[in-house]
Amino acid sequence: MMKRHLLTTICLIILFSFNARSQNLVEVFPGFEGKGFGMLTWGDFDGDGDLDLITGGLNTGNETKTDLYKNEGDGVFTLVENTGIPDLANGYFDFADYDNDGDDDLLAMGSTSGPSISGLFISNGDGTFTNANAGIIDKVYLGTCNWVDYDGDGDLDIFISGFLDSDNPGYISELYNNDGDGNFTNMVNTGIQGVSYSRSEWADLDNDGDLDLYLQGLAWTGETDRATIYTNNGDDTFSPIIEFLPVWLGDAAWIDYDNDGDWDLMYSGFNTSSGERVTFLYKNTDLVFEQVAENIIGVSQTALTWADYDLDGDLDFFIVGVEEIGVSMPAYIYENQGDDVFVQSDYVFIGNWFGDAEWADYDNDGDPDLVYLGQEFSGTNAIHVYRNESCASTGTDIVIACNEYTWIDGVTYTTSNNTATFSIEGGAANGCDSLVTLNLTINSVDVSVQQDEATLMAIETEAGYQWLDCNNNYSEIIGEISQAFTATVNGDYAVEITKNGCTDTSSCYSVTIVGILESNANIAVAIYPNPASEFITLSVVTQTFDRVEIIDVLGNVVWSKIKFSSNRINVQDLKSGVYFLRLEIDGNTVSKKFLKQ
Repeated sequence: MMKRHLLTTICLIILFSFNARSQNLVEVFPGFEGKGFGMLTWGDFDGDGDLDLITGGLNTGNETKTDLYKNEGDGVFTLVENTGIPDLANGYFDFADYDNDGDDDLLAMGSTSGPSISGLFISNGDGTFTNANAGIIDKVYLGTCNWVDYDGDGDLDIFISGFLDSDNPGYISELYNNDGDGNFTNMVNTGIQGVSYSRSEWADLDNDGDLDLYLQGLAWTGETDRATIYTNNGDDTFSPIIEFLPVWLGDAAWIDYDNDGDWDLMYSGFNTSSGERVTFLYKNTDLVFEQVAENIIGVSQTALTWADYDLDGDLDFFIVGVEEIGVSMPAYIYENQGDDVFVQSDYVFIGNWFGDAEWADYDNDGDPDLVYLGQEFSGTNAIHVYRNESCASTGTDIVIACNEYTWIDGVTYTTSNNTATFSIEGGAANGCDSLVTLNLTINSVDVSVQQDEATLMAIETEAGYQWLDCNNNYSEIIGEISQAFTATVNGDYAVEITKNGCTDTSSCYSVTIVGILESNANIAVAIYPNPASEFITLSVVTQTFDRVEIIDVLGNVVWSKIKFSSNRINVQDLKSGVYFLRLEIDGNTVSKKFLKQ
């Protein structure tokens, strides 16, 4: 693929959204040989749909070596022998299918054990490459080479910059136009300054349909560093329009880190005049560049690469390089928090210098993986591969509580809730955060009671009941386990109600009328059977009553008769519950409680 520091899978952004860390980087060891003073890139040289890797540099034996690794799938790579690609270091690789035959071809430049080499190598699809002898300048290293359609005609042109290692040495920047048939013509007098130790990045900054250039590096004249944006004039020439603090020995990238639709700029390197190592991130607003995120560490001999590695919808970056020679070689991921804020992740990496780095989804699982190489502080030429694994650590906390519940988020809930979430940092066994969703059911018991003289009725239905004597230390009243309770002794009474696993107790209610109901009655009466299901029979001397009524616990008269002379009453049509039989004769009344089953 055409080498970019921005992994081109931004379409995944809309598919994922996580509040917790949804990805975890795990170091793997596919058998790649370490490289220092090196370069790497991913591309599909065999057209089989997965990304292969090429690396170059000084190997673990400090020999200049280029290695091509074929991706076999499932994280397995095979070293391809006799590729036809020269052994290179101190250079650059870029893959793209310039001839549209279904496999990626290679732009390569670098130093060798002899003269430096730069050129176009056409993939034959079988792991071998043929030098195209395309007429691009040879013997260039310490720079960059890019596939770029700078004129917008649909075919890939070539840009190359760096140190020309020839009898007439110098620093060059050359642009080659592709005529569509694979013939390249050097565009002279482009207006682009020649630089070495360079980095070049292309983007359509002014939205005019052609690509503009950012270029940094060391200029030949006066050995001064440069950091320049060149606008594309559309006629094979370019004009410098913005100069930044100049650097060399660094890296650069165009990215839209703030998702506002225009290209922002990051670059790093060594500033000769101040002797400082710097890293700058510039926010682009209509070609006005404002520095943001000034907490980013300044490094040179740098590699930096961008991708949405945590799949949260914005771009993050990895950076590695030297902060102070012989003292510090940091390597960090900076996570994009939005609002121009970046924070270092808690991943620990081994730093290096004079290396390269790229995010790429080599395992085709939808998230970007990281590979970087270079010479480490110990002098070891190394490579590190981190596979990006999706964290499947999610769960639901199912809770049934009474009245209220205080969850791990510190919130006290008084109603049911199935939407609250909480992230437990590093809570999963694989190092990922655990995202927990609350599934809370709040049950409550209605402990209100309705009182009708000496009878107390719990409003809550279909529950368990236990009536209590408040004046006797809330002791249970034996046998009183119905929804209604009629006191036979004056006192204070409450009910303990249990429903859906919750138990609560009502307030105490005072009964002071027991005995009053029958205080004026000169009637001796008994009811049987009690409880009754079909009939109740009155055992009474008097045969005729002025009025007979059946009253429910809510005080409603549900049955009544005047001049009633029978001793048998049909109660089959009454609902189950507690009732009162009220008898009147000669101005006297008596009430008797009975239970309808």
